[in-house]
Amino acid sequence: AAARAARRAMRMVNSSPRDMPRFCPYPARMAEIVNLNRVRKAKARDAARQQAAANRAKHGRTAAERAREQEARARRDAVLDGQRLDDPPAR
Repeated sequence: AAARAARRAMRMVNSSPRDMPRFCPYPARMAEIVNLNRVRKAKARDAARQQAAANRAKHGRTAAERAREQEARARRDAVLDGQRLDDPPAR
């Protein structure tokens, strides 16, 4: 009897404008309220994060690469400074 009452309640959950019973295979639930501006902005932020990650992979350098380049620059400058003449030759 309880199962029959539950099935009847499920069918009678939604009623038409004329108050005629309408079959509903699932119990009626409230819809989740969504702020469309927040959804749009969140979607834009996600797209920007994905673009930034792609740019970092495409154009970025690792810390090891930057350190290696800085050491090479320091060696190059030291060699140049070691070969510098104090006084230019007179003509």
